[in-house]
Amino acid sequence: MNTLEREKVSLVKEKYENCVKPLVYKSHPEYKQSDHKPVSALLEVGVNTNLEPVIKFQKDKYTWKKGEKLVVSFDVRPGIPGFSAWDWVAIVDSDWTDYHKHYISYQYVSKETAKFPWEQHPGAARTLNLVFVSSKMNAPVASALLECL
Repeated sequence: MNTLEREKVSLVKEKYENCVKPLVYKSHPEYKQSDHKPVSALLEVGVNTNLEPVIKFQKDKYTWKKGEKLVVSFDVRPGIPGFSAWDWVAIVDSDWTDYHKHYISYQYVSKETAKFPWEQHPGAARTLNLVFVSSKMNAPVASALLECL
């Protein structure tokens, strides 16, 4: 390892040394089918919860009246690249588990808004969730309540 590589390793170690703590580390010599020595570990990982969200809806709760369109807006944390044309906002039940299968309706993001036409209103008065789905991260990254009237 050259000097530059050693410096990089040292910086990474210094940065993450207090974030990951090995609790259990075990070798498994009984497994002999691999050319590597199988190991397992239990790690305690510190998470920085002080980070601002990547994307945040401008309101914590939206109200959607039957017969009206719904426009939801959101902010992007500074320094984060723009939206993808494939990012979308889904309307989901309050007990949703899989945004790919259990959405009621969705709209692709245009700039910093998603617009739902009045025809997509779920009809009955109920509380739902709005979920911003990032195609780059392949995950939901923001949510807000939606009160349908």
